Amino acid sequence: MFIDLSKFNNKSLFDENYFLFFEEFDLCRQVLKNHGKIFVSKNLFVKHLGHKGSVAANPIYEKETAFLRSWHWMWSSFYYYEKNFSYFYAVKSMYGKFFRSLFKMIYYKIFYNSVKFKMYYGRVCGIWNRLLGRKSWYRLKIN
Repeated sequence: MFIDLSKFNNKSLFDENYFLFFEEFDLCRQVLKNHGKIFVSKNLFVKHLGHKGSVAANPIYEKETAFLRSWHWMWSSFYYYEKNFSYFYAVKSMYGKFFRSLFKMIYYKIFYNSVKFKMYYGRVCGIWNRLLGRKSWYRLKIN
């Protein structure tokens, strides 16, 4: 992402409330809202290595990173909708994901898939925390 900072009065472009997900969506939305331009090229490619450069590469932390990613994906999704549309729009957009995740969390708990359970538990917790108006607070705890 290349940004012409001279086009912005405030050099703090990204919303500090986000963590891991949706920062770029929010920034692009703000640029378009202020009649700015966004250029996209079909000829540029980036090879994403997955979780090779993070703690997620270590199998010991598989459950914790599944929870972390899921928590922040759902928290950030809700926050994005809330910030750019309304709280009620966010609830309307996310309630299906909340109940599906809750159902899958219970399903995977019963059938002993601890990684999937942790992932869906993270989704439920992420939505629930934003639903209650809490800031993005969850971070990975590594010993």
